[in-house]
Amino acid sequence: MRSMVSSMSSKLSPRLHSLISLIEASRTTLWDIGCDHALLGLQAPEVCPWIKEVHLVDPSEAVFVNLKQLITTHIPKASFTMNLHNKNGENLTVSTANNVFVMAGMGGKTVMRILSHLKEVAGDHDQFIISPNRDILQVRAFLKENNWGLLGEALVEEEGLFYQQLSLTKMNTARSVSLYGEDFWQTPVGGRYKSHLVDKLSVHRDASTQAFVRFLCS
Repeated sequence: MRSMVSSMSSKLSPRLHSLISLIEASRTTLWDIGCDHALLGLQAPEVCPWIKEVHLVDPSEAVFVNLKQLITTHIPKASFTMNLHNKNGENLTVSTANNVFVMAGMGGKTVMRILSHLKEVAGDHDQFIISPNRDILQVRAFLKENNWGLLGEALVEEEGLFYQQLSLTKMNTARSVSLYGEDFWQTPVGGRYKSHLVDKLSVHRDASTQAFVRFLCS
C-alpha cells in the first residue's frame, strides 16, 4: 500500500495537498464524501499518520465497484482501516468520534444539503472541510446564516482555475464565516483571483454580485 500511495503522492494536485494540510491533528477518522477516485482518502493517512480510519462515500455504483477492487487488492497492507459507503452524504449515519468530513469538487447546493444533514448527526467538535466548485457566495451566506464557525480558509490556483477551501466547525464560538473571505486576498494568488473575478462578474447586474465586485475593487 505504501508504494502505491507514494506513487499517488507524486500525482497529487496542489488542490488535494492543500485540502490535506487543513486536517487537524486530532482527527482520527476521515470521511471522504463524493470520493470519486479516492486519492484524498488514500493519501491523507500517509501525510497525517494520526488518521486511523477512512470512510469513502460515493453514490455512483461504478465508483463503488472500482473502490471495492482497490480495497481488496491493497488495503490489507495499510496502517488504517477502510470503509465503503455507496450512498450520498445526505444519508450518512455517523457513530465515530474525532471526525473530519471532506467535501470537494461538488456543487455548492449539494455541499449545503450535506452540511445541513451532518450538522444534525455529526459530533459537536468534528471538523468539516469544503471546497465547492461553484456557488461559493451562496455557500458562504449559508454558513454565516447558520452560525458555522471558521477554523481556517485557503485559496488554491490549479491549471487556471481557483478553489476556495474552508475548514469549519459546528461551534459558533470560532471565528464567523465572512461573506467574501478574508485570509487570502492579500496573497499573490488572491490578487490573480481578484482580477479573474472582476473580469468575469462585472457583466452581472444582480445586487449581490455587484456588491461583491465593489468589494473586490475597493
